[in-house]
Amino acid sequence: MGVSAIRLPKEIERAIEERTKEEKIDKSTAMKQFLAIGIKEYKKQKAVELYRVGKVSLSEAAKIADVNIYVMIDLLVTAGIKSDYSLEDMKKEREILKKLIKK
Repeated sequence: MGVSAIRLPKEIERAIEERTKEEKIDKSTAMKQFLAIGIKEYKKQKAVELYRVGKVSLSEAAKIADVNIYVMIDLLVTAGIKSDYSLEDMKKEREILKKLIKK
């Protein structure tokens, strides 16, 4: 595991201190937790944007976001993006899943 040093704004320092007290954890653990939350959110935002501009399919976006297709659809709806996911798309993905399950 690598070690990184960064300067943090006071607002972030306060949030870390608040979490250490509430959760009774050390500062390092609180920072790792916040980073994990931020990375998850980044992946979701990236997936939504890639889908919005047509660079990835719904299933690819879900994979990037590390969520299932139903959660991805919710993310897209929340972002105001209408899915062009058709019945034909669903049939194709169903066949792909069948092949993956057989492996």
